[in-house]
Order: sequence, then C-alpha cells, then structure tokens
Amino acid sequence: MEIAIIVIIVVIGMVVLILKSSNTDTDRKRAQQGYIRTPEEKAKYDAIMRKTNKLRNNDNLDKIEKRRSEYEIESEIVRLQSDNKAWSIEAESLFTMRKEAQVLEKLNKLDDAICVYLKAIDKGEKSSRLNIYNYAHDINRVIILYGKTKQLDILVEFLKDKINKHPDFNGVNEWSDRLKKSQIKK
Repeated sequence: MEIAIIVIIVVIGMVVLILKSSNTDTDRKRAQQGYIRTPEEKAKYDAIMRKTNKLRNNDNLDKIEKRRSEYEIESEIVRLQSDNKAWSIEAESLFTMRKEAQVLEKLNKLDDAICVYLKAIDKGEKSSRLNIYNYAHDINRVIILYGKTKQLDILVEFLKDKINKHPDFNGVNEWSDRLKKSQIKK
C-alpha cells in the first residue's frame, strides 16, 4: 500500500514537471514568434538570434569581445521586447473598442457603433506603433454601416479619405470599387 502511494506521488510529480516544461517551451515559442509585428522587426530579431548562436559556438573570439557583443544583442532584445509590449497595449485598447462597437451593432445601435469604430480608426491612425492592418477591419465595418444607414454622402467622403491615406493597403481596390458604386447610387 505504501509503495503504491509513493508511486502515485512520483507519477504526479513527473506529470507536473512535464507540464511546466511544456508551458515554458510554449511561452518561449510565443515570445519568439507572436509579438514581432513587422517583417523588418522579425528579420532583425532573426539576425540577432543567428548572431547570438554564432557567438556561442565561436570559441576563437576574445572573451571581452564576446561579452560586448552578447551585451549589445541582449540590449537589442530587451528593446524589441519593450516595443512589442507597448504595441500590445495599444493594440489591446484598439481591440477593446472594436468589441464594444460589435456589441452595439448586435444591439442595432448602428450610429453608436459607427462612432466607436471611428474612434478606433482615429486611434490607429495617430499611433506610431499600429499600422493599417491593425484597424482595417474597423474601416471596413464603418463602410458597411454607412451603407446600411444610407449615409452615402458621408460614405463617399470617408472612402476618399481612406484611399488617399492608405494607397498601399492591399484592400484599397475594394474601397475604390465601393466608392464607384456609392457615387453611382448618389
């Protein structure tokens, strides 16, 4: 009986250790993949990681040079992590506004939903960290809601403004098509 209890305790301990190491691996993967938002920053991060691995494997470097290089790399990683955290805070604020607007839409308070979406878009456009891809959904919802509420004059001006502000956005052709259709309906 005592042996069975000891075996059970050992098995539970091993399961806990496995789960902890699994979570650590998952957190590490998320840190490496999930919070770098632009291809440039991802490329920069990958270059830093390659340089770090090269330094760890190169025994010919002088120890002082190796420490200096590792310090520079670690400083850059800390800076990127700080930037990513700041981006996450701004993005979360934007996403919270989006959820609020979606609730208003479901309650059929379309004008109120438009106002909240417009605030989210304004916040995104004023941010130095967020880009069009973070708030394009909000722009598309405003376009749809202006159509539903028959505010075609405002819709046309809104589309012109967004097309001019974001000419390189991959959805601008859809906005242009919608603008043409809206001008015909006017």
